[in-house]
Amino acid sequence: MNTENKQCSPILLVHGIHDTGAVFNKMVFYLKQRGWSVHTLDLLPNNSAVVLDQLAQQVADYVAATFEPK
Repeated sequence: MNTENKQCSPILLVHGIHDTGAVFNKMVFYLKQRGWSVHTLDLLPNNSAVVLDQLAQQVADYVAATFEPK
């Protein structure tokens, strides 16, 4: 495990339309094996039924609830 990465900022992977965070499972496994702190979230709905501002708010809420401010 590479301990240098543990001091870097965490990684948040955000999926695209018609996907979920599960699309990143292999990448999450790979990065975690190398010491990274990796997170995914599921944006809802994921089918373009809402404007991007609402999806962006979901990302902002996840970041605020999950990560400590620097």
